[in-house]
Amino acid sequence: MLSRDQLNKAHSNHDQILAQQKAAFAEERTQLELRVHELGEKFGKSQEKLEKTLKIHKKLKSRTQRISEHLKQKLQIAEAKHEELELEKQALQKCVPQDTYNSLKKQLKELQRRNNDFKRVIVSAVHHVPIGDMSFASVAMPFDTTFPGNYSFTEQHQY
Repeated sequence: MLSRDQLNKAHSNHDQILAQQKAAFAEERTQLELRVHELGEKFGKSQEKLEKTLKIHKKLKSRTQRISEHLKQKLQIAEAKHEELELEKQALQKCVPQDTYNSLKKQLKELQRRNNDFKRVIVSAVHHVPIGDMSFASVAMPFDTTFPGNYSFTEQHQY
């Protein structure tokens, strides 16, 4: 068996090893607590950053939705106006045939041209006014070339 000295020595050796292990565990625990604290702070900062990002995202999403709704409304209005104009165009096309419209347009241009020629003849200060192959001396005419208010072409030119 072991002697008392050996037993005391083993016990003190064991106490020393136990004290070293306790110190190592205490140091490891301190390091782990520091690491937990650091990770907690890092997590808190990340959480704040995430909240801030979510808040910004929510604002942007809200703004984007408002803009989207506004543009949808504008598009609907534009589509309605386009449809209205298309219907109006179709109605107008049904009213007057295209060939009639074109012939009336040509006739209008010809009448406007003849009217402008007539105005030039009336208003001009030329002493001899040529009409066809004859020439007439100018007659003093007042320069007020407006038509009387009650003059009507439909009454004068009925066929």
